[in-house]
Amino acid sequence: MKRLAAALAILALSLPLAHAEPEPAPSRRTRKLAAAGGVGLIHAAYATWSYFAWYRGSNPRDFHYEISPALGLRTYAGGADKLGHFWANYTLARGTSRLLADAGWDPVGASLVAAGLTEVSFLLTEIQDGYTVGFDRHDLVANVAGAMFAVTMENVPDLDRLIDFRLEYFPSRDYRRHARDGNASDKLDIAQDYSGQSYLLALHLGELPRMQWAHYVDLVAGFETRNYDPSPADPHAEHRQVLYLGVALDAQAVLRRVFCPTPGRRIGEGVFEVFSLPFTTAKLPVATSGFVP
Repeated sequence: MKRLAAALAILALSLPLAHAEPEPAPSRRTRKLAAAGGVGLIHAAYATWSYFAWYRGSNPRDFHYEISPALGLRTYAGGADKLGHFWANYTLARGTSRLLADAGWDPVGASLVAAGLTEVSFLLTEIQDGYTVGFDRHDLVANVAGAMFAVTMENVPDLDRLIDFRLEYFPSRDYRRHARDGNASDKLDIAQDYSGQSYLLALHLGELPRMQWAHYVDLVAGFETRNYDPSPADPHAEHRQVLYLGVALDAQAVLRRVFCPTPGRRIGEGVFEVFSLPFTTAKLPVATSGFVP
């Protein structure tokens, strides 16, 4: 995936702005231009971070392709990287879309522009990968799918109210070990901590008819891998893929219940649109695959 840390910084910069009262035309134009400049800065920040996290000190080779199954058990991340690509593109496209729309740009146009810029940014990253670890066409498919899902969610409010695609993350023991003992790139590359990541599709039960009693509960289906990357301390630790069902806390509903409408609450709702609080999901594994290297 190699995208989590960038998305964390991007999300903080691109959370929705509070709605304001109508302003004079010059002020609106200024706000729109400032939002457009902000989107440019976000992409520049992502490019800078990716260079220091992945490419500085690497040895470029001839452009080549990475040939492997998208969700293969014996791939380097067990398929979690493809969901990471989807999530990162989804998060960046949604965040920058809202930044533009809240500044006064047309919402549909903002979502399409945000998705297009996201795809250009990530395509350049994939091309850089082609000269180092290899160009993976499955990464490209996941990128486009994530951005298109963002466009759909931005423009279909009923669907957006019903479901979320979120990342639940807590730094794994192996990442903490690598960050402590490794170089600067190891510390920056939190995106490779697949053993700390879990991707889940959440259904807000409280949005269903006659289900208001379950307003704080999400029904989820999720996927995670363990002991792929970062390298575990035990070289013979079992590499595992886990598909699970479960229930999770709807943190957005909690915020709406506890806090009055404020810019701070809107920011929190934006965060929990794409993140789940760690340790707030009860998981029931339904399919597990693994092997010992």
